[in-house]
Amino acid sequence: MTFHDLPFIGRFFYLLLIFALLCTCICLAGFTHHKKSKLTSFMLVYSAIQTSLILILYLADARTHKNGFTAVPIVKWYAEHNLLISIVPLLFVLAVVFFTSYKENNYRKSMVTYRSVREAVDHLTTGLCFSYDNGRVMLLNELMYNLCFKIVGRDLQNANLFWEILKNGEILEGNERLASGERPAIKLSDNTVWIFQREKLNDFYQLTAVDTTQLYSYGKELESSNEELKLLNKRLKKYGEDVDMLTRSKERLETKAKIHSQLGQTLMASRRYLTEKEISEPPFDAWKQSIMLLSREAELKVDENPMDVLVRFVESSGINVNMNGEFPKEGYILDVFYQAAAEALTNAVKHADAKNIYVDLEETEDECKVSFRNDGKIPRTVVTEGGGLSSLRRKIETAGGTMTVHYKQEYVLTVTMKKKRDVKYD
Repeated sequence: MTFHDLPFIGRFFYLLLIFALLCTCICLAGFTHHKKSKLTSFMLVYSAIQTSLILILYLADARTHKNGFTAVPIVKWYAEHNLLISIVPLLFVLAVVFFTSYKENNYRKSMVTYRSVREAVDHLTTGLCFSYDNGRVMLLNELMYNLCFKIVGRDLQNANLFWEILKNGEILEGNERLASGERPAIKLSDNTVWIFQREKLNDFYQLTAVDTTQLYSYGKELESSNEELKLLNKRLKKYGEDVDMLTRSKERLETKAKIHSQLGQTLMASRRYLTEKEISEPPFDAWKQSIMLLSREAELKVDENPMDVLVRFVESSGINVNMNGEFPKEGYILDVFYQAAAEALTNAVKHADAKNIYVDLEETEDECKVSFRNDGKIPRTVVTEGGGLSSLRRKIETAGGTMTVHYKQEYVLTVTMKKKRDVKYD
């Protein structure tokens, strides 16, 4: 097939393809002229010349037939011969174009160019701006551009003016200035926090913006934790004061019990001296010891009921104590109820994770009863009395009382004490 055998539209697109190859060769030659590879430049120049000659010959033939001019022999011969005489050189040119394009693409990927630097800067998670002394921007990444627009509402045209606004200027409504000076911090309307810093590098200035949103959040959490620690410290101080008060109250109860026992023995000795004639010496030593114990008790300051101290201590730990009734003011029943309350409250906090503790007190003519309940977890297995409960049970039963523990529907510790008991003196 010859060039003349092609239809008009075929000849048009064929010439257009040759022209496109020519333009491509010229452009690639311009991109690669600075390379040291002379072979690539020579091949491109040779391809451009060859493509130009083919294009000129076909265009001349088309012009001759259109205007009826006498055809030049070389032009006529080239147009009337098979298209292979032009397709083969054009395929060679096309191969050269593809080879050069592939080589140039690999070169641009492996070498640092202006475009690669620009892309790298734009992909940074840090805002970056380089400027001259007069504030004219030399390099600006996309993040810093967006930050400037969000803070001042316009493009970053002058880096010096933008820095002055950051330090202590007027910013858009919705943003919040957290810090001023040489390290300004600004919280944007989207709740992100940015810290800006400027430094001089040789003959230009570098302005950076760092996202500190997470650090700011951690700081807020730390402040909240510090406040909780302060409250806990106050509660611990209160706990220490209450422990001292409870210790003094317990010592006072023990002293009263000792005085009660000593007075009982002294009265028995005095009774024997008055009724039995065989005893001729009065029990002065017993009375002196009793008087000394009474003197020590008189020195002790009478504070509030120890049960009130215990309840206040538990409530200071964040647990509500709901009282139904009143504890005895003094006596051995108060001592037993106090120990039972301490054990019940401890178990409710330690094992049941309770938030509310309910204390029900009942009193009749002959006995006093107290029940401890809580809204914590119900034991899933049989409750085994450990050291605290077993010791409490021994003390209660020794004093003539009873102790029961229920745990089926809810955990209930019940202690019942008789108001009167027989006291035996050694």
